[in-house]
Amino acid sequence: MSAATCFRRALAIIVVMTLAYVWFMSCMRLPRVTMVKRPDGMSAFEFAVLCGLRAAQLQRGCTPRVPPSAKVAVTAQHELAERKIIRCADTAESNSVPID
Repeated sequence: MSAATCFRRALAIIVVMTLAYVWFMSCMRLPRVTMVKRPDGMSAFEFAVLCGLRAAQLQRGCTPRVPPSAKVAVTAQHELAERKIIRCADTAESNSVPID
């Protein structure tokens, strides 16, 4: 068998395996991952911190204000994105007395 024939057979095997892989991957239905858009005027850090705090509350048993998702973190993100929860003002600074 010549080198050209071996090369053609190897190339044909690679093409067939690639097509089989592409067909297999197209048959698999993977869940779509969607991003939750944070509200305008809120930094990414603030969004992450508030979602984390709200997810901890939901994990402890608080009632969700939107239809619950499979994960509490996603539910917290949806609550914050729909402005069902908001950040409360810092009360520690307003009640503090300056020290001389």
